[in-house]
Amino acid sequence: PCWILKPSASNRGAGIKVFWVYEQLKDELMEEPGVREWVVSRYIEKPLLLGRRKFHIRAYVLAVGAACYQSSDPNFLEDSCVLTMDDIVKELGGDEVARGMVDGVVRDMHDITKDLWTAFKGEFGVYAPLPGCWEHYGLDFMIEDNRDKGEGLRTVLLEVNPGPDFKQSGEKLRGIVRGVMEETVDLVFGGLEFDKVKN
Repeated sequence: PCWILKPSASNRGAGIKVFWVYEQLKDELMEEPGVREWVVSRYIEKPLLLGRRKFHIRAYVLAVGAACYQSSDPNFLEDSCVLTMDDIVKELGGDEVARGMVDGVVRDMHDITKDLWTAFKGEFGVYAPLPGCWEHYGLDFMIEDNRDKGEGLRTVLLEVNPGPDFKQSGEKLRGIVRGVMEETVDLVFGGLEFDKVKN
């Protein structure tokens, strides 16, 4: 299989290397001695396509999930490139089968997120939560389409982004991002007692 090697602190595809054999991996790592942390992942050869296009799903921890395709293309059109989960159901046929597939993907995303945070519990070198503090993360997932093999869809975690940039989400996701903020405020501050403000 094909593998992807990416410096863990980079973004927007910077520093990505592709390799097929272990010796290539070793060579690539030796060429970048200043990079201490890497992400290695198997290339998804059969991604689920919507409108013949690859996409990834961005899920905000503490908030609502949304699927989106972002591009640096100056012809980027939000209406055709940014989809909510309901849009994905429609793209897949809009029936009960499509809804079931998307619901399964969402369940997988929840399970993967839970496993991820469980794995980082007590790991202060990577994830260092401080008492009384909170942070947003954007988790990017891709769906592998193995329906032709009778295996269905497989949800894969691509990467975790601390401090996702909410202002770049566009008009279509404005309500979802607002929900992220409202739910975060409710979760973080909802149990606290505040004095009433006097004018």
